[in-house]
Amino acid sequence: MRHIAWVGDAWWYGTTSGISIADNALASRGFDNLTHRDDPTSLPQNCTSPVLLDPQGQLWSTFGGLAKLMPHSVGEPWRSHTVGIAQGLNSDKVSDALATTTDACGSAPPMASP
Repeated sequence: MRHIAWVGDAWWYGTTSGISIADNALASRGFDNLTHRDDPTSLPQNCTSPVLLDPQGQLWSTFGGLAKLMPHSVGEPWRSHTVGIAQGLNSDKVSDALATTTDACGSAPPMASP
């Protein structure tokens, strides 16, 4: 076990074998496990960093690039979109991510006056 996070209504466990998700709906059948497979929509590798929930509600994980976990419906498999060298990163050795409150153009929301 590397990391534990409460995201939405579920516990997310980052491990060296992928990500395991446990929520009340899964209690009777165990964990939903996300791993690296021979599939471009799977995690880029099994060893994961802490899961990051950004201000837009997107879930991210790192190692082997930056993986954006795509929204899914119950019963459907989780999919991810990996940003790595092929997408313009200088290296796929991403070990952490930081959520900001800037928009896609880099503009921050107006600050409240004191």
